[in-house]
Amino acid sequence: MNLKLSLGFLALAGLVTIGVMNHVEIRQAIKQVADGPNTAITKELTKDGVVQFFKSQNWYDYSSKTIDLDMQSASVQKPIYLHLWASWCGPCLNEIPELIDFAKKNKDSALFVLISLDDSQEELVKFLKSFPELSSELFVKIWDFDKKISKQLDVDRLPMTVILDPQQSQIRSIRSVVDWKNL
Repeated sequence: MNLKLSLGFLALAGLVTIGVMNHVEIRQAIKQVADGPNTAITKELTKDGVVQFFKSQNWYDYSSKTIDLDMQSASVQKPIYLHLWASWCGPCLNEIPELIDFAKKNKDSALFVLISLDDSQEELVKFLKSFPELSSELFVKIWDFDKKISKQLDVDRLPMTVILDPQQSQIRSIRSVVDWKNL
């Protein structure tokens, strides 16, 4: 009786294992199809490539007015911080006070570009009332309503900060909240 029970248990364990393995393989296959064939390939962006991308496009501020953004000259003189965020992003909201303090301390030695990925201009304008310093001259403000920037920079989560250092050809991407106090 114990032998039959043991064999039955082993057979059941084997079927469960095969089922789990097939389930994992099926989920991976579904994910590959859903994500597309090139999800494992991330484009390598250089500082010059990012600068040229921004130079080749028209950009709009948070009120939909065209802005003139000259990152070419700034990129050889000082670091550029491209900070991507949205008003609906909780972690983005939590880091804004530190970001504002960091920008104040470094206003003469860096360029700060705030890039909102909000879909609604109304929500964006409403949010800015909570942080009026974001509307100051400390920041260049771009509204990425058509998601050109987020596609180019391969944004997969918010907040995200891209740093263009004048001494480096490669960019540095921080795909999470930045510790602005210790950057």
